[in-house]
Order: sequence, then structure tokens, then C-alpha cells
Amino acid sequence: MIHVVTVHWMDSKWVGPQLDYLQRNLELPYRTWASLEGIADPTTRARFDVVEDFEGMHAPKLNWLADMVLEVADPEDLLVFIDGDAFPIRPIGAWMTEMLQRYPLAAVRRDEEREERQPHPCFCVTTAGFWKQINGDWQPGGTWKSPSGLEITDVGGTLYNQLRDEGVEWLPLLRSNTHELHPVWFAVYAEHVYHHGAGFRRRVARTDVQDNRYLASPRLRDTARLYRQLHIGVGDLVRRLNPTSVRTALRGLRQELPTSDQARFLAEASAQSDGIYRELTVDPEFYRQFETT
Repeated sequence: MIHVVTVHWMDSKWVGPQLDYLQRNLELPYRTWASLEGIADPTTRARFDVVEDFEGMHAPKLNWLADMVLEVADPEDLLVFIDGDAFPIRPIGAWMTEMLQRYPLAAVRRDEEREERQPHPCFCVTTAGFWKQINGDWQPGGTWKSPSGLEITDVGGTLYNQLRDEGVEWLPLLRSNTHELHPVWFAVYAEHVYHHGAGFRRRVARTDVQDNRYLASPRLRDTARLYRQLHIGVGDLVRRLNPTSVRTALRGLRQELPTSDQARFLAEASAQSDGIYRELTVDPEFYRQFETT
């Protein structure tokens, strides 16, 4: 049995495509486990085998769903983590089984995001037994040194350190695009998995800021870096709110409203994303545009 764990947040637009592509390309028996915070439509929820309304950040939702899977799974069952805006584009049952005969865990590693080294939850496969053995954890927390010399953490940081500390060799699944519309979004990994990217948030990648495609203010960059370093999540910030901090946050928000250039960048990025979304809903081979020169 394969247990597929996914998270959708406040928007159901990716549920249909994800489940349709799973049904098309997962040729072995599987169950779907989902966190659907903010998605109340009963028809949408009924499409998954197990649904929970976990609140909070992405990483703990994945951990909680995995804990639920471990309560019922056999050790040799496959455990698949996949982002809400990601799905297989080619048959993956035998492909995953073959990988796990050589490695205990395979996951996307986004080398295109130059500072990332960790397994990425947009797609990761292991066994229930191995995840339980290492007490797998998607939380940020574990750090690594980036090529620029910074200490970095992100979702998957703890798992990165768990694997490193245990001396576990895992298989990185790398971007296989030969034609790019964006250096990070619209990614095909190992020719088998598509990740649209930023399906539930503003379409700005770290590389957009680093390469000056999106000219974020120094204050915004510094604030985001500080929050990452302190491991402060949005849920933590909300719980700390009081009238004074609300006024401060509103003043900060006004200061961080997009400039005209930023607004234009975001509008163009959204239009590009919407165009690819329309294609993938009608053409199961939409991804071939990323495999041609």
C-alpha cells in the first residue's frame, strides 16, 4: 500500500488536478491523506480517503498526517509526501519501488534554489518503517551552510540533519527541465514529478529577489531573514498579537505594499501561472514543453 500525504490551504483549485494525475500515474494501490485547512466544500473533501483540518504551518501538518499513517501502515508500506500543487506526470509506482530498493528515502532537492540542500516536501518517498525509525520530522530547525556562507534553515531542515547524523545516504531528485519559463517554478523532477510552485502564496521565489527580478525592500528581506533565523512562524506571530503589535504590524504592512514595479512583476507571474494551470487541466502531456529546447 502507498500512503500519499498532502496539504492544501484555503484554496481547492489544485485538488482536482492533483488527484486526477495521481489516479492516472500511480498504478499501485494507494490511499490519500490530506490537511484541508480553510476548504469546507464536502464534495472536495470526499475525494480524499482521510481528511483532517490541521491549523498552522506546513511542516507540522505533514508530521501530524504522517503520525496518523504510521498508526495503520505496515513498515514496508510506501509513504509519499507531496505538495498540493505537485503531482506525478509519468507512472511512479514501479519507479518509487525501484528507488527504495537502493535508498531508504528519495526526495526532491531544489539545487535551483541555490541555498537549499535539504529534502523538499514537494515530493518525497520513503517507507513507513524508515520514517518511524528515524522519527522523521519536516520542521525547520536543522541548519546548513549555503554557498554564500550563510547558515540556512527551511522546511526539511530537521530531516536533513537527521539523515546526516544517522549517516543515511538519500537519493536527491533533481530538476530535469531542458526548457525553462522560470528558474524555480514549473519544475519537472527526475522526469516523473511536476511541481508548479507557489500554488498557495505570492509568486516570488528567493532567486527572484537575489537576481533582482523582484526588487524587495531591504527591510522586507531583513525581516524575513530574521524570522527564519528565529524559527518564528505566522501562527506564532498571530498568537502574540495584542493591540500595540497589531498597530505596528499594520504600519509595517503599509510600508511593504508592492511598488508599481513589484505589482507588475506579480501580475505577470500570476498570468503566466494561470496559463500553465489551464494547460495542465486539459492536456496530460503539458509538461513536454519543459522537456524541449
